Amino acid sequence: MRERRVILVPSAIPRFFLTKNREPRFLLVWPIARRALVLGAVKQFMRTKMTDKRSRGRPVGSGKQDAPFLAIVADILIRNPSLSPTAAMKQVRDNNKGWEAASDEALLRRWQDKWSKEQGQLIADAKERARPRAVVVHRILASGVSRESPFGAVSRLQETLDAVGRVNDYLKPFREAQALQRQLKDMIDAPSIRAVRDSMGHAAWLSDQIRRLSIASLGKQR
Repeated sequence: MRERRVILVPSAIPRFFLTKNREPRFLLVWPIARRALVLGAVKQFMRTKMTDKRSRGRPVGSGKQDAPFLAIVADILIRNPSLSPTAAMKQVRDNNKGWEAASDEALLRRWQDKWSKEQGQLIADAKERARPRAVVVHRILASGVSRESPFGAVSRLQETLDAVGRVNDYLKPFREAQALQRQLKDMIDAPSIRAVRDSMGHAAWLSDQIRRLSIASLGKQR
């Protein structure tokens, strides 16, 4: 019968197989040919147990949905720059529902932590949201239309157009009279009419001169 050689490897024994005096609870004896395989299996087992240990804190992806509330905080700070972020957070906390936290203080601490990391992007997004609204309000005020509602704005705009149409109807006779006046002026300033007017002016001048000579001659005869 062939003798099999064995070797005892106490250094490869995990801690949970040892007593307080680091003595094996039982002997782990492996054939020499399988030593590397067994040691590799033990190391892989220990590595798996170490990596499977749950880390502290919340699992990845289970964070609270605070983005909508932080966006409101950024909007408040854009409208009122003198307000502190914490004061704006308290307003959002008191005026909104749906947030989750163990206490009000825990909620503020969580929001403050996220705000310190995402402040730049949140402020930039708030400015972008505020810019189109300012342009729309400026255009509405410039056109003289009330910002009460879309239907009210359309109604007031239609009333303005109707009033302009009525003014055009009222001014139509005046525009026609002006056109007739221009036509008469063109007729009076025609070359033929101007020649007749000039000749009539010469005849009147000649008649006036004859009248003056007659009066002068009569005075001498006397």
